[in-house]
Amino acid sequence: MFAVIKTGGKQYSVSAGDIITVMALDGAPGDKVTFDEVLMLGGDTPTIGAPTVAGATVSAESSSRPAAPSRSLSRSVVARTPSASAAIVRT
Repeated sequence: MFAVIKTGGKQYSVSAGDIITVMALDGAPGDKVTFDEVLMLGGDTPTIGAPTVAGATVSAESSSRPAAPSRSLSRSVVARTPSASAAIVRT
């Protein structure tokens, strides 16, 4: 079974055991995260939401935090969007 979730303005196709990199997650590594914007559940009988599947959630565990933005030696600053990884536990 797989699910299509929306987080950070992007859509991700996920299934149990997947590791995804998303824009940002609240909490520390090891914290449980629930994605409740499930757009589709796939499998033998797919369910497509309008716009989301009622009552469906995807559980994950935060597995890493982003490194601090790096700065070059010149006066310009490199802007980097924070990201985090999540290991999908259950779809």
